[in-house]
Amino acid sequence: MYAALGTNEVKDADGVKVQPEWIDRMSLTNVEAGSNVLWATFLAAIVFTAYACYLVKQVYVEWIVYRHRHLAANAKKGYGLSVLVQYIPEELRTDVALARFYESIFKDKFESCVVARDLAKLMDARAKIDQYEWKLELAETKWKALQEKRRAAEQKAGGKRGKKKRASSSPLGEHLLNDGMGQQAYAGSGSDIESGNNHHNTGRKMAKRPQHRTRRLHLPVGKKVDSIEWFGSEIERLEKEIEEGMKENFKPLNSGIITFNSAVAALSCEGILAPQVEPYSMLHRFAPEPQDLYWPNLGISKRQRTIRELLVAAATFWLVIFWLIPVLFVSSLTTLSSLSSRAPWLDPIVHASPVIAGFLAGILPSLALLLFNLLLPKILLEFSRFEGIEANSWMQLSLFDRFFTFIVVNNFLAVTLGGALMDQLDAFIESPTSIVELLGASVPKAAIFFTNYIMIMSFVGFPTMLLNPVGLLLGTMLKNTVATTKAQKDRAEAPNDEEYGVTYSLHIFVVLVAFVFAPIAPIILPFATIYCAIGLLVCKYKALYCIVPTDESGGAFWPAVYAKLRIVFLIAHITLVGIFALKKQVYISPIAIGLPIVSWW
Repeated sequence: MYAALGTNEVKDADGVKVQPEWIDRMSLTNVEAGSNVLWATFLAAIVFTAYACYLVKQVYVEWIVYRHRHLAANAKKGYGLSVLVQYIPEELRTDVALARFYESIFKDKFESCVVARDLAKLMDARAKIDQYEWKLELAETKWKALQEKRRAAEQKAGGKRGKKKRASSSPLGEHLLNDGMGQQAYAGSGSDIESGNNHHNTGRKMAKRPQHRTRRLHLPVGKKVDSIEWFGSEIERLEKEIEEGMKENFKPLNSGIITFNSAVAALSCEGILAPQVEPYSMLHRFAPEPQDLYWPNLGISKRQRTIRELLVAAATFWLVIFWLIPVLFVSSLTTLSSLSSRAPWLDPIVHASPVIAGFLAGILPSLALLLFNLLLPKILLEFSRFEGIEANSWMQLSLFDRFFTFIVVNNFLAVTLGGALMDQLDAFIESPTSIVELLGASVPKAAIFFTNYIMIMSFVGFPTMLLNPVGLLLGTMLKNTVATTKAQKDRAEAPNDEEYGVTYSLHIFVVLVAFVFAPIAPIILPFATIYCAIGLLVCKYKALYCIVPTDESGGAFWPAVYAKLRIVFLIAHITLVGIFALKKQVYISPIAIGLPIVSWW
C-alpha cells in the first residue's frame, strides 16, 4: 500500500527529490505529510492491537488454570502453604517465640515454624566434602588403572616364563641341550626369565598408590600422604563434624519459614499487622522451594538491604549511561554512508563487492549490538545477588526487569532516536527548528537496522542457542583432560539451567520492535514471524531435551511477562501517535491519543 499510494520520491541531503530505495518505498517514509493513506495505518493498528490483546488474554486464562493446578499440587507437599518471613526482631528469633507469636494470631491454622540459622561453617564443610569426593574418585580411578596395568604386565611375564619352561621340558628342548646347542638355548631362556622379572618389578613399581602433598596456606608444601586414605579420612571427619554441628545451637538469622495448614491463612499472612512488632519488620512472602533459596542472603538486615539496593541502583544507572556510548556508535552505522564516513578506510572494501557492502551495512552493526547484549546478564545477575535477593528464581525475575529496561533504553531508544540524531546532526546544527522533520524522516530508517537484527537473532542466535558452543567446548575440554571417571564426565557434560531473565527479555524485545515498526515498515513482520516460528521449535526442544531445571516456580514469570507486554503496547502506540503528528495528519492525531490509553486499560 505504501509503495502503490506513496509519492515514490524522497529528498536527499541537498533537498533534491530522488527515487527512494525499494525498502523505503514500503515504509512510511514514502508517504507524504497529511496523506489519507495514514487512515489505513490507523485502522490496521487498531485491528492488530485488538487481536494481540485477545491472544494475551487467552494466554492469561490458560496460565491461571495451570497456576491453580501447581498450587494445589504444592499444597499437598507443604510448599504452597509455607511463607518466608524476613527481618524478624531479635526477641522473636527462636522457634518457640516465633511459634507463640503466630499461634496467637492464626490459632488452629498454624502448623510449624523454623528460624534460619547461620550454617556457614557447615556449608563450607559440605563444600569441602564435595571437593574431596571428586579428588577421591579421581585417585581411586588412577589406582584401579594402575592395578589393571600391573596385572596385565604380570600375566604377560608369567606367560613368557611358562612358555620357556614348557620348551625346556619338552623332547625338543632336551635335544637342544644334548646336541651342544643347549647352552645357547638355556641362555636365551634365562634372558627371557630375567626380562619377565623386570616386567614383574616394573609392575610392582607401577602399582604405587596415588599420593599428594598436604596444603598449608593453600600451597602444596606439606608431606606426601596416600591420597585414597587421606581423602577418605577427611571426608569421614567432615561428615562427623556436620553431624555434630547439627546438634549445636547456631546463631539465629532474621529470616524464617512459617508453615500453615490452610492456603487462606498463608495468603492472609502477607497482610499481617502486629502493633507490638517494630516497623519495617516481619515482611512475608510465599516461600520458594528449599533448593531455590539462596541461603547466604537470608541474614541480611533491612538497613543493609536498603544500602545495597541504593548502591545497585546507582551502579545500574551509571552502567546504562556508559553503555550508551558503544550503542550510540553502533546505531550511527545503520547506513552504508554513515559507516563509510565513520571509517574512511572501509571505502575500498565497500566498493569492491556489493556482498561485502551489504554485510557491513546490514549485518555487522546488528551483530555488534547482539554481542553487547551477551555481556550484560552476568553483570546484572551479580547485582541481584549482591542486592540481597533470597531465591535464585527471584534473582532471575530481578534480572528480567533490569535487562529488559536496559535493552529498551540502550537498544531501542538509543538506536532509534540516537541513530537518527547522529545521522542528521549536521542538518540539525544548521537548522535546529527542523528537528521534527528530521526525526520524521530518519526514525523509519531504523526499521532496516532492526529487521537485520531480527534476522540475525533468527538464523544465528537460535542455532547458537541450540548448539551452546561455549558449554560444548568447555565440556569437551573437561571431559578429555580433567575428567577421568564416568561421574566426572557426566558432570562435565551436564546441561545448565536456562536463564529465563535473559531469554524472556530478548523475546519481548523482538515483540517490541515488531509492534513499533509494523506500521512504519511492514517488511519487518515476515521476519518477526520467522523468528517466532524458529523460536517455538528451538525453545520447545530445549525445554524437552536440554534444560535441567533446578527449581520450579510454577509459572511465576508470566505476570512479569504480562506487565512487559503492556509496556510494549504502550511504547508502540505512543510511537504511532508521534508518527501521525510528524506526518501532520491533523484529523488522526487527536483520535490516536486515545489508543495507548485504551490498550493500557
